[in-house]
Amino acid sequence: GTFTANHPYIIPVADNTPTSTDNAYPYGTLLETTSIQYTQQNGADSERGILYNVRKTQSANSKKVLGAYGSSMNQGPNNHTNRHQALVLGDGHIICNGEKGNISVGDGITTSSTAGVGMKADKLCMIVGIAQEDITFSSASETKLVSVQYGIRQFTPWTD
Repeated sequence: GTFTANHPYIIPVADNTPTSTDNAYPYGTLLETTSIQYTQQNGADSERGILYNVRKTQSANSKKVLGAYGSSMNQGPNNHTNRHQALVLGDGHIICNGEKGNISVGDGITTSSTAGVGMKADKLCMIVGIAQEDITFSSASETKLVSVQYGIRQFTPWTD
């Protein structure tokens, strides 16, 4: 099976339906960190209990990118009302557009100027994944779900 590490996170209240188990965003939507908080153990912050407060990415080449939307954890075993999963490592997908052109295997995926959507990295920047398939877009605004290996890092684009 595929391997994907994930982190729990909290989305803006306006985007969350506390009683719904449906996904708040489409699978593969890019997320950026707005702040962090900690789960509590014995009335104190737990250093192993980071909870990310996130939103859809807001700008191209964002250094705040955390990962991609995985799924809702609302109403799960712990009865959370605003808990979701960010996919950050391993196999998965990112919604991308053609803003910086077609995507080839090995291209870095960074945030585009469209909220929550990735694009091909064409300069030194923070990326959230490496494309695992070739994708051709018919326009800059067309979106497709792109297979990636997740991982946040600074990336230098290929020159060949």
